[in-house]
Amino acid sequence: MALGVFLVLWAMPSLAILIRHIVGGIAMGALELPASSVVVWVGNVLAFSLLFWQLDGGGPIERTKSGAFQAD
Repeated sequence: MALGVFLVLWAMPSLAILIRHIVGGIAMGALELPASSVVVWVGNVLAFSLLFWQLDGGGPIERTKSGAFQAD
């Protein structure tokens, strides 16, 4: 859970810096903008995945093993 929260907190300033560079017209290399965007995107995906996995209870197999979910 802490890793997911850390990734979310890390992504916010990174995204703000990326947007500032795009809007401000700061010169970036041809590969620098896409590479920076991919890093921020991957961090967001990992953060969401980790937090959702924690909230989901470890996935369907773990919920079934623990008896937290009982089908009628």
